Amino acid sequence: CTSKMLVFAASLLLLQVVPVVFSDIYEVSNGVYSFTEDGGYISMFIVTGEGVMVIEPVSKRSSLAMLEAIRTVTDEPVKYLFYSHNHWDHASGGHVFKDVGATIIAHEDAYDWLEGNPGPDTILPDEIWSGNQKDVTLGGVTLELHYYGANHGVGNTAFLLPAAKVAYIADNVAPNRVGFTILPDFDIKEWERTLGEYLDLGF
Repeated sequence: CTSKMLVFAASLLLLQVVPVVFSDIYEVSNGVYSFTEDGGYISMFIVTGEGVMVIEPVSKRSSLAMLEAIRTVTDEPVKYLFYSHNHWDHASGGHVFKDVGATIIAHEDAYDWLEGNPGPDTILPDEIWSGNQKDVTLGGVTLELHYYGANHGVGNTAFLLPAAKVAYIADNVAPNRVGFTILPDFDIKEWERTLGEYLDLGF
C-alpha cells in the first residue's frame, strides 16, 4: 500500500505486568511519535506547533518517561491527554500530565466506569464526550476520536489523524491475542463488527 498506515496495538491483558525492556520513541509521521516505556504498552504523542496531544498514559512510570521523551523532541506544552478506554493498565498515571497543565479527555462511558471503579493510580478525566465521533484540533492538526460501542472494555476510542493517515487503536487490535478469554467487559460479536468498521477509517 502506498499510503502510510500504522495501527498502534497496545498490550491486551488487563493489569499485565511486563518487565522493563527499554524506553523508545519513533517518529511514525511528521510530528507524530510512538512511545514505549517497557516494550509492551505503546502510547502516542503529536507535536502540533501550538502544543502536544498525548494518547494513553498507561501508568505513572510510563507517563513520567513519556514526558521526559517529549521534552527531547519539543518544549511545547502538553495540552491534551486522551484515555483510550476504562482499563486501569491504560488509564493510570494521568496526573503526571495534568500536573503540567494538560486537559484529560475520555468518552463518557469510560468516565462513568472509572468514577465507579477508581484505580490506585487513576484520576477522572476533565472533559467527557459522547456519541460516535469528536474532533479535537490544535495547531492546525485535527485528531478524530471514534467510538463504536461495546467491544473491548468500556468507552473504547479509536484515534485517527486523517491528514497523516495514522490511527491509534488500543487493545482491539493486538497481534495473536483476543480478550474474550479473560475480560468480563469484552464483547466478541461487537469486537468483530468493530474491526470491520476500522477498515473504513481511511488510514
